[in-house]
Amino acid sequence: MYPSQHLFIGIVFSLILFFIFPTIGILGATIVALSSVLIDVDHYFYYLIKKNDFNLKNSYKWYNEKIKKIFTLPKEKRLEYYHGAYILHGFEVLFLLSLLSLISPYFLFILTGFNLHLFLDTISDYQNYTKSYKYSLFANLIYSKKLKSFD
Repeated sequence: MYPSQHLFIGIVFSLILFFIFPTIGILGATIVALSSVLIDVDHYFYYLIKKNDFNLKNSYKWYNEKIKKIFTLPKEKRLEYYHGAYILHGFEVLFLLSLLSLISPYFLFILTGFNLHLFLDTISDYQNYTKSYKYSLFANLIYSKKLKSFD
C-alpha cells in the first residue's frame, strides 16, 4: 500500500475516532493519523542500508520499481519473494508501545496508528498475493532466508 493511501485512511480513521472519542483531542487524532503513515520510515532505513543512498526520491523510485517487478509475477510466485526487514512492522514494537502507553497516552495514539497501518498492510498482502512477514522482526529474519529477493 502506498504512503498516500495510508495517510488518507489514517486521516479518515482519526476523524472517526475523534468524533466517537472527542477526549483524545485534535493532537491525539493527529498523532494517530501521522503514525499510521510514518511507521514506514523503516522502509527508508532499509533502503539506506541496502543502497547506501540518503536520497528520499531514489528510495521511493526503488520501491516503486520493486512493486512493479512483483506485480509482473504470477500470483502464486509472489509468495516466494522477500520484501525486506522493517524494524517498526512487528509485534516487538507494538509490545514496547503498549508498555510505554502506560506512561503516556501519546504512545497509545502511536500504537493505534501503527496497528491501523499493519491491519491495512495485512489486507493489502492478502489482496495482492504477497507475504511480507511484517508481524515480527525475528520471524522476518528467519523466513527471509528461505525466500528470493528483488534487491
